[in-house]
Amino acid sequence: MAPPETVPAPAPAWPDALADDAASVIAPHVVGLRGPRRVMVVALTLACGLVAGAAGWWVGHSLDNVSAVDTARHEDDGQRAVDRARQPVEVSTAYVAQGDYDPATFPGEWQIVLDKPLSAETQRALTAIRLGYGDDGGASRKVWELLRPLGGRVLAYQPAMSKTPPHFTTGGTVTSIRLGLESLKSAPVNIDDISADAVTCVPADAAVVVSYPPAGDSPVKNLALDLSGRSKVLLVEDEEGGRQGTPYFQGASVALGQNQTGSNLRIDAITQHETCTFTLKASYRVAGEAPPSAPLEILDKGVPFKAEGRPAHPVQHFELSWSLPSNGRKSGWTCAGSVEPGICEVAPWL
Repeated sequence: MAPPETVPAPAPAWPDALADDAASVIAPHVVGLRGPRRVMVVALTLACGLVAGAAGWWVGHSLDNVSAVDTARHEDDGQRAVDRARQPVEVSTAYVAQGDYDPATFPGEWQIVLDKPLSAETQRALTAIRLGYGDDGGASRKVWELLRPLGGRVLAYQPAMSKTPPHFTTGGTVTSIRLGLESLKSAPVNIDDISADAVTCVPADAAVVVSYPPAGDSPVKNLALDLSGRSKVLLVEDEEGGRQGTPYFQGASVALGQNQTGSNLRIDAITQHETCTFTLKASYRVAGEAPPSAPLEILDKGVPFKAEGRPAHPVQHFELSWSLPSNGRKSGWTCAGSVEPGICEVAPWL
């Protein structure tokens, strides 16, 4: 008996099978469809997917941009808030120190004041010091080393100015103060004026003056504040530029902020036979902000500044100088007041 004839199964149409596999993933609802309708449905499904994907990317990208803009805006707002909270002007103050003898900074001409009269022994030691040639021969150092332990304080002579306003004090003493001005604000800050305020003066009351007067004028480049003349305006001391004796802030200002380097001003507070206390006030403005309600008050570490003067009639006055006797140049001391006899030449004009 012959085996039954095996009829081979018809080969599947592989394009349709492949399409069914793809459709089952992309659009399962079209499985079983054939022909153009199937193609159209699959194409529409793919197109919709692409559009949806693009729309999702665009929405996500837009949200990222909005988030970035909001973040930047919040950061800017935060930075502005921090900037507004900053002090408009930071000020550091310091007296130009003359308390330690340094030949490079110790004044070439000086006055030393003390609160108690000198003993006979100290008077003799003082008047034994003589000037030398070349410089002062170490006389300044020797005088300072003798008088400093007794409470001596150095006062500088007032620089000479050829051009001054009416009633300007001359022949006084100066206390030099250095102001450091800085602003951390990002906006421009301008100081339009600095002047003295709350000036109070009393007669200088030191008991002793020991002086080495200037032999001539020396150039100065500071700002003069005439406390004894009751002027509250800072004047230009420097002869260069043709502005000597005029207000410093007349047509000028100090620019700070915007990451600029700070500025330094040196003020010579002038007194004549008086000791004065005072504060400083600065008028300023910050770009983009409302004007301040009051000027900035400047103190020295929380207290008013002090400028000491030479007393008009001390108990003792000793002055070291050169004299020109008939036998040549000679160093010597003149004196006035209650001094030991025979140790110096008495000079009633002191």
